[in-house]
Parts: sequence; C-alpha cells; structure tokens
Amino acid sequence: MNRTPAYGEWLPSGAGTYAEAPKVAPPPIGVGQAPPPARPRSARGTGRRGFVAGVAATALFASAGGAVAGSLATATLLQRRATSLTAVTTAAPIPVVTMASPASPAAAIDLPALYQAVASAVVGIQVSTSRGGGEGSGFIVDDRSHVITNNHVVEGATRVTLHLLDGTTIPAQVIRTDATNDLAVLRATIPVARRAIVKLGNSDAVKPGESVAAMGSPFGFEHSITSGIVSAVDRELGGGGRSRRAAITGLIQTDASINPGNSGGPLFNAGGEVIGVNSMGVGPTSGSVGVNFAVPINTAKKLLEAVK
Repeated sequence: MNRTPAYGEWLPSGAGTYAEAPKVAPPPIGVGQAPPPARPRSARGTGRRGFVAGVAATALFASAGGAVAGSLATATLLQRRATSLTAVTTAAPIPVVTMASPASPAAAIDLPALYQAVASAVVGIQVSTSRGGGEGSGFIVDDRSHVITNNHVVEGATRVTLHLLDGTTIPAQVIRTDATNDLAVLRATIPVARRAIVKLGNSDAVKPGESVAAMGSPFGFEHSITSGIVSAVDRELGGGGRSRRAAITGLIQTDASINPGNSGGPLFNAGGEVIGVNSMGVGPTSGSVGVNFAVPINTAKKLLEAVK
C-alpha cells in the first residue's frame, strides 16, 4: 500500500488500528480567564485509536477527530411540532435540562430548543497519548462533574482536557473504564456557573422509528448536532476474525450522522433524555453513511454506579 490510509479506513492487514498523525494541541484556556466566544474549532490532524476489528465492511469509529478542513456541518431540520422546555434545578444550582416529552416517540424533535437546552452539558474531549493525540465527545451526568464518554476515546491517555460550550477548558481524569462495552467515566472540577447536567433516559424502552438527535465534535467541530431516527435496537458489532475483543451487543442503530469525533457524545430522544452513547459507524467511506451505533445508556448507568 503506497499511501497513508485516511482516517476511517480499515487497514488491509487487519491490524485493528487507524492511520495516525501527530497533533499539536492549542494552549489551554484557564478556568479563571474570560473564554473566547464559542465557535467551531477548525479540524486538525490527530492520532486515532481503532476499536472494532473483524467487521466485514469497512469499519469507522467516530472517535478522536481527523485531519479534515471544511465548514461546520450542523444539522437543522424543519420541525412539525413544538415542544416546551422544562428546567429542573437540583439542591445545588445545577440545571438539569430536558425537553417536554412529546405525545409520540416518533414525533419530530424541536432541534433548536433541544440544542439550547442541552448543549452546555455536552463537552468536547481532547486527549494526549504517548503516540500522539485525538478528540472525542462526552456529556456531564451529575453535580460531581462526572462525564461519560467512550473507552476508545481515552484509552492510553496521558492527559485529558474537556472543552465546554463557552470555550473554557478543564482538565479531567479517567476514573473508570469498561472496554467490553466501550465506555469510560471521567471526573473533572467544573465551576457551578459553567456546569449543566443531562437527564438519563431508559434505553430499554427505545423502539425503532423513534426520533433522535446526536451531539458531539465531528471532525473537531465541537457541539454540532445531527438528527435522525432509531433504525434498530439490540444490534451486535465487532468480535470474530482477528479481533482480540468481544463483540459489543445490545447496540442502538441510528441513521443520525455519527462521524470521527462524535464518539462518546450523547444520543437524545425527543424528550431531551440521553438514551445512548454514540460510538461507531460502519460503511465504505470515512464518514457517516447512515449506519451508526450507540451504546445503550442503561449500560453506562451501571458503570456510573460503580464510581458513586
């Protein structure tokens, strides 16, 4: 092979890794500094870590960023039904923001309202490793600043930095991982004024045809939103062949775009609840072709309980 494989290409050797490139991280913004206005960061070359081997089709992890330049791709759709926002405040002044549940799970999501409600609880994740670095996504789940993401986003990390919606950067530590289900829990010290938390839904109740929205940092464009439906539930992916890892089971399949950098971000239902952790896609190209997968949030809840 006479060229360097682009991110997302499965290496013909079946080695289970993706093309890697060095990455120079920008100087961090201190918590005490006034952050710059939130804007999409331009994509830059990053290292990536593969996760699923032995998939017959070309496998794509929506993991830590890619050497891609272009305009920010955020999805906006015409909405047919308006839903009102609700804000629930915990004992501490930490907003838990969700959407009012629609009459039907298949109802269209009010994407602008959803974005306004939950974007501040979604984080970009920048990782440094001994082999380079990469990017992914995550979301804040409680008032102790625990963040859920994918294991393959932070595997081998020597430094993890969270990027908040307002541009502030916060260091984080990996405190628990579940490689079998490609999940990880991070902990950070996020100021109360800059911290919002998502509401976790019940992934056991998810049905094909439901409207969903994914948020994350595709190709380094942080806090992007895409939408679609649940295509199927209880899918299995990976394992077999030369893979040293077991297949992940119980996955939620969706046609909402999940690209490199989306890994670890939340998959929301029409009520603004997180029902899955965006993890990977399968297809013949390095971008989403509408066959994407999320780890059920009920699986992530079990891992989260282990750290409380």
